[in-house]
Amino acid sequence: MKRYALNSFLAVAMVIVAFLANYAVFGGPELHNDFYYIAWRPGRALMQGQNPYQAPHFLRYPLWTLVLSLPLAWLPLSIAMTSWTLLSEFAALGFLTATTRSLDWQLSPKAFGLLAVLSLIFRPSLASIVHGQYLFITLFFVGLSLLALHRKRNALAGVCLAMSLLKPQLVFLVVAGLLAWTVVQRRWSAVVSFLSTALALVAVSHAFLPGWVDDWLLLINEKQLQSKTFIVPSVWGLAHSLSSSQWVLVASILSLILLAALACLWWRHRNSMAYLPLLTAATIVVTQIVTPKAWNYDHTMLLLPLLYCLHKVSRPGGISRPVRWSWLAVLLGWLMVLPHILSYWASSHHSEIPYALLPITMGILLLSIEAWGSTTGTSRGVVAVDEPAP
Repeated sequence: MKRYALNSFLAVAMVIVAFLANYAVFGGPELHNDFYYIAWRPGRALMQGQNPYQAPHFLRYPLWTLVLSLPLAWLPLSIAMTSWTLLSEFAALGFLTATTRSLDWQLSPKAFGLLAVLSLIFRPSLASIVHGQYLFITLFFVGLSLLALHRKRNALAGVCLAMSLLKPQLVFLVVAGLLAWTVVQRRWSAVVSFLSTALALVAVSHAFLPGWVDDWLLLINEKQLQSKTFIVPSVWGLAHSLSSSQWVLVASILSLILLAALACLWWRHRNSMAYLPLLTAATIVVTQIVTPKAWNYDHTMLLLPLLYCLHKVSRPGGISRPVRWSWLAVLLGWLMVLPHILSYWASSHHSEIPYALLPITMGILLLSIEAWGSTTGTSRGVVAVDEPAP
């Protein structure tokens, strides 16, 4: 009992210290990040009976995203921003815990702590926290859905997949792929719980603002027409920089090729639980490459493919220690060095396009490590086939 009380006291003390530290950095009255525009101000407008999809708010997210963060709109801005930052950091720890467990990756407390620090100081991660984005919360739900599927908690997996749709354009392909996989596996409880949760989110949002779906789609269409797709760090921006006359055609063809290859990969391993983390990692990489609407902080999603690669090269098997350390050095270089090189390149050219190399290089690393593992005895061996659930 005394030990439980001591642990509880230490946990509360750590939360308080973390809150005060975050307040010192993010909670000053002169600091305003994107949380003000994507959650706090639209949330207050919604509570006052205004439409957050109209001027001057122009909310670009589905209303359930705003509803889930609505309690913070009751708080003063500095407290709300600090609370949101702290929530994102805890979500990052939850994502790392869920994902490593879904990979059956046993890490020592020191190794997990080091991985957590490196993940949080990853340049896109820092940018996502500074800008008040939903990315770590999205990653948490994706990681938890993988863990739930791994442990055959299918209903929980469906709920987590629905909750991950906070920023739909970043996880739409992941959710679609995992749902299709559950259908093939006849894990119907996952499908039912996903649909039930999604309908509940839409219904609750409708209770706050009837007809919000039409307003949201209209705003998205207007913003898409006004957006400069050619400056985003994806295949669209790269195509424009390399072929400004036919860039739409080039980007469309490349996107279709990648999507077709991804679909073939899902189909090939549709009966395998062992390949599900790889399929999810590959889908995130392809999404980051082909999306017409993303920014450099959205590359925080690449932490999941990175975890898969780190786990792959650290597994015991028929590889020498120098080879293992070489792979780890390459992956750590991608994590800690490449983003800063791309940032310098982008700032010197006043363009976001160089950041597109981050998901592209991760895709190359993912393919290389997977191919290398299959030839060195560290592959999965016999592919596990799930029995269809009743």
